[in-house]
Amino acid sequence: QNDDVLEPDLDDLSNGNLNGWKSLQNLKFKNSSNFIISYLNINSIRNKFSDLQVLVEKTFDVITIAESKLDESFPSSDFNLQGYQFPPFRIDCTSNSGGLLTFVKSGIPTRHLTNFKLDPALHILPLEIRLRKDKLLVFNIYRPDRINIDLFFNTLSDAIHFYEVDYHNIIVIGDFNLDPTDPKVARFLELNDMSNVMKSKTCFKSERGTCIDLILTNSKNSIKNTGIVETGLSDYHRLIYAMLKLKYTKLPPTIIKYRKYKNFNEDLFLYELDYCVSRNNIENYDEFENIFNNILNRHVPLKTKYLRANNKP
Repeated sequence: QNDDVLEPDLDDLSNGNLNGWKSLQNLKFKNSSNFIISYLNINSIRNKFSDLQVLVEKTFDVITIAESKLDESFPSSDFNLQGYQFPPFRIDCTSNSGGLLTFVKSGIPTRHLTNFKLDPALHILPLEIRLRKDKLLVFNIYRPDRINIDLFFNTLSDAIHFYEVDYHNIIVIGDFNLDPTDPKVARFLELNDMSNVMKSKTCFKSERGTCIDLILTNSKNSIKNTGIVETGLSDYHRLIYAMLKLKYTKLPPTIIKYRKYKNFNEDLFLYELDYCVSRNNIENYDEFENIFNNILNRHVPLKTKYLRANNKP
């Protein structure tokens, strides 16, 4: 288990020198088939979406966002992240606080799980994500200080127990507003047979920093890497991520039909077309189209190309 701490200096960020992001993208490039999920308490995405879009550059397969501070007055069309499924999965905020967004890369089969009824005010967003040989259950969560701790953990536990029979791999990722050493967190982990794999400090409301953005899993051996990176998008929080050993579903190739006109002799084609049309008593367009296509296929045969699906960033 590794913690890859990627922390570019904030001044470097302002100058566009995103060394931390480049290191993370290199990690993804070297492990292109591995699944990587991230989380950021962004403290309002309203005026930061374009910056987020520039930063992520398809690095992550799943991007989970907390404190989006979006309500129904902000349409999903304003948050269409290129390369990711639209619309994003979301829970809107209440009282100008909270809100969740989850972006999943295009081509990854995903569905919002709704069989277990959850109060939106608790900010728990479960998704099923299908990979090559596995189904992954991902909970994007945010626990504001105003939410009763016991109520939150009891509800989250109930949701996990409701769904866990169908999933070997469960990830709970989010801002708990609690340190992992807190007895209530420890008790939750014990009851659900889960481990926290995020050990680094993630929130810096003070110089000392705290680890309150956590990544919990019931399958610690499926985690290949974890880490943090400064984004400049949040007031106190750093982005956290986990790379899993789980592999993508192999996407089918794209089939392209095309003609190669490099050696096409237009004069000869037109001469033959005119000759055939003049010798045949053409009564309708379908007959003409048939003659045209037959001649065209002799002069410029139709070719087929298969483009292999590519999951690299």
